Amino acid sequence: EVQKPAASIAKPADEQKPAASIAKPAEEQKPAASIAKPAEEQKPVTSIAKPAEEQKPAASIAKPAEAQKPAASIAKPAEVQKPATSVAKPVEAPKAAASTADFDIQNGVLVKYKGSAEVVNIPDGITKIGENAFEKNNSIKEVITPESLTEIEGYAFWQCKELVSVKLTKNLRKIGAWAFRGCSKLDTMDLPEGIVLIDEAVFAECTSLRAVTIPSYVSDIRPFAFAGCESLTRIQLPMAVTMIGKYAFSGCINLSDINLPDGLREIPEHTFAKCRSLSAIKIPSTVRTIGEFAFTECVALVSIDIPEGVTSVDGFSGCTGLLMVKLPRSTTFVGNFSGCTNLEYISIPSGVKSVSETFENCPKLTQVEWSNLNDDNRQRFPVLFKQVTEKRRLEGKCLYCGGDFKIITKTCKLCGKKKDY
Repeated sequence: EVQKPAASIAKPADEQKPAASIAKPAEEQKPAASIAKPAEEQKPVTSIAKPAEEQKPAASIAKPAEAQKPAASIAKPAEVQKPATSVAKPVEAPKAAASTADFDIQNGVLVKYKGSAEVVNIPDGITKIGENAFEKNNSIKEVITPESLTEIEGYAFWQCKELVSVKLTKNLRKIGAWAFRGCSKLDTMDLPEGIVLIDEAVFAECTSLRAVTIPSYVSDIRPFAFAGCESLTRIQLPMAVTMIGKYAFSGCINLSDINLPDGLREIPEHTFAKCRSLSAIKIPSTVRTIGEFAFTECVALVSIDIPEGVTSVDGFSGCTGLLMVKLPRSTTFVGNFSGCTNLEYISIPSGVKSVSETFENCPKLTQVEWSNLNDDNRQRFPVLFKQVTEKRRLEGKCLYCGGDFKIITKTCKLCGKKKDY
């Protein structure tokens, strides 16, 4: 309390204000306000009574290090310099567009692009982009092709992982195998009308590809063409398509809508394997063969309409949504349906003499309509076979053929097998 008057005498508000404002402009106005307000004035008085806190203001006057802090905060545009840095960051401005020195051109062929620009405008006069010309260039994001371009060779843009957009000229006639494979950010592709072939793995593993326009004259889609295009939801095939290669759409996990044109004769192995969103598909009457694993793990597929004329049916293993299958009379071969966990009914025509694979892991398949369902064939249907053998066991019949046993020898009167239960 002795120090209180001393502080108030020694602390003329108007005299300390100018002194404080020279060394500490921002913070010294606060004590001035606290002198004007008695309630807040007691705070500095309390801090005077506590030596630990009293030394803080003294230190701030006496220590230049702390005195300079406020000065630094006024002059320091830590936050002012940030925008200055981001505004002044045109370090990458030269990469915005390619320069002519970046292109290795020989006789109208772009042999190699050596630059690191984000936007590449290929010079006019180029007729062909050579094999591996942009391979694994992870700087380019957009490519614009000239009117003179007629061909893109294989592997040209292979694994350009930052490539988002390619503007193709209407004069383009050919895109080689693997040309855009692994371009994981490629968003859309509008193919010009001059294209008549979708080559092998040309868009494989383009995981961001959402939409692609296939020209009306395309007749052949080669193996792996769109394999692993996980973002592709819909695709319209032109009526000219007569051939689709194996694995062409395998792994297109979001593909829910695709048409198969008349004229198609085969759905090869793994064509739609793991197309998990595909719930329905119409098979054309021109198809004769459905290959091994053609629709394997198409878990959303509930029913399949197989037309008359198809002779070989395979490739529906792991279709957990499939409830029933009715095979046409033309069928002579039945393949793999294992893992169809919800399949309840199947109808097999008399032209099929045997099935090559067992209907393993089909726990609900108890209705099999087949005129050739003898004991050997019945073993291909484990659940059904188990039901029959259990019934025969209860009736004291032969488990293998249902015949009666001889009383003394206990051998079957029909098949000759000995009673083993």
